[in-house]
Amino acid sequence: ALARGQLQCIGATTNREYKQYIESDKALARRFESVRIDEPSIEDTIQILEGIKEKYEIHHRIQYTADSLVAAAEMSARYIPDRSLPDKAIDLMDEAGAIAHLKAIYTPPELRRDEKKRQELIDKKSKSFNEQDFELMARYQMELAQLEGEIKASRQAYQETQGNVDHRVDREAIAAVVSKKTGIPLRKMIATEADKLLDLEAHLAKRVIGQDHAIKSIANSIRRNRAGLRRPNVPIASFLFLGPTGVGKTELAKAIAAEVLDDPNRIIRIDMSEYMQKHEVSKLIGSPPGFVGYGEGGQLTEKVKRQPYSVVLFDEFEKAHPDVFNILLQILDEGWVTDSEGQRVSFANCIIIGTSNLGSDVMSERRAPIGIGVEVNDWSNDDSAKEVLKIVKSYLRPEFINRLDEIIIFNKLDKSQFQKIADIMIKDLNSRLKNLKVGLDFPQDARQLLVDKIDTAHFGARPLKRKLEELVENPISSLLIRDQREGEKTAHVSVSGEDLVVSLK
Repeated sequence: ALARGQLQCIGATTNREYKQYIESDKALARRFESVRIDEPSIEDTIQILEGIKEKYEIHHRIQYTADSLVAAAEMSARYIPDRSLPDKAIDLMDEAGAIAHLKAIYTPPELRRDEKKRQELIDKKSKSFNEQDFELMARYQMELAQLEGEIKASRQAYQETQGNVDHRVDREAIAAVVSKKTGIPLRKMIATEADKLLDLEAHLAKRVIGQDHAIKSIANSIRRNRAGLRRPNVPIASFLFLGPTGVGKTELAKAIAAEVLDDPNRIIRIDMSEYMQKHEVSKLIGSPPGFVGYGEGGQLTEKVKRQPYSVVLFDEFEKAHPDVFNILLQILDEGWVTDSEGQRVSFANCIIIGTSNLGSDVMSERRAPIGIGVEVNDWSNDDSAKEVLKIVKSYLRPEFINRLDEIIIFNKLDKSQFQKIADIMIKDLNSRLKNLKVGLDFPQDARQLLVDKIDTAHFGARPLKRKLEELVENPISSLLIRDQREGEKTAHVSVSGEDLVVSLK
């Protein structure tokens, strides 16, 4: 029919399906004139949305403001990279309209129960009328009149508490839908959130001790992003954390996820020691066709697809095979990478952090100045940092280093800072015990002895957590299991010679 001209047909397909099903059949491909439709621009998408706006307004019985259409086009283009315009903008517009419509027609459960009861009374009244039982019908009529009065009063009270329901979809409504879909906080910045960003250093410093210079660099990058000053389509920020073990590199990444993203679980941790061999590099973006694991997706790309607004932590950076850095180069420069299935994965809403122990020997040998009131300078102001950076530059290629926002060298912690870290851990233990209705008495001399019992010179703060579990948490657990008394209790930690003694009263 196509060859004889008896059938006029317009078809639509994707490039991949056209190549697979039509282009491979030369006779079929010759019957069609292929017209490639490019993705429309944001301006064209806005015009398309204006053209279909009336249909959606009639369908949802709401109204779209002019800025909502602009927001749907702009936000979908920026924050939903795995789909195309205008389809993703129309979906935002449709979903926001449906939510507004549901809010407008929402009926509280109490009202729904009363309306159901009213319908039952109407049915009973009709039945009694058919059975000529007028006395029973009159009783149902009285109950029905009373119930309708209650429904009217309840509905009026509900409307007064809710105020006038807004039947419009504005920019904030579109942003709420995008935020729900992607997990990206796009709502208009309210005063409390603005205050939180301005005081971000103080919030991060509560969890990470002795690394004020690193915290300041991170906070400045986050504020630039939220103020709209960063380059579009590249990661929010990219850092390389250097320092000996146990100084807070990984903890700072976790603190960023908790304080900036409001969710400590929004961290994607990639252990680079798993990619030491050349053949293991492909696991990041997925195995190529013909190899085991093809179609399962990459360990990095799949996680970012599911959680596009995250802290991506590349732990033990120096252990990765050099080919890994070819992938990271594109992520840092372009903000995206193509997985094994040809799909583009965006990192534009990620914070990229690499941690490394490169130069840790030099850092460990660094001596603190001696004297009363003498302060230890940050590595950024220390000439010894040049030696560490020299080691890093000998390992990492210049083009990779130039694409990082900053290389941050973490300070070696001193005794007073270990004491502050212990206070944070004890505070966390206290909050956990409070949930069990158990108090905690942990005096200063006991805290000092706890810090003195760990090797801070070689292992940093990591042994502190293990020592707290060994000397305090384990004895408290045993005492709680043995003590079956009800009511509030208090765990007391005291010093006896060179040991910590735990009791429960």
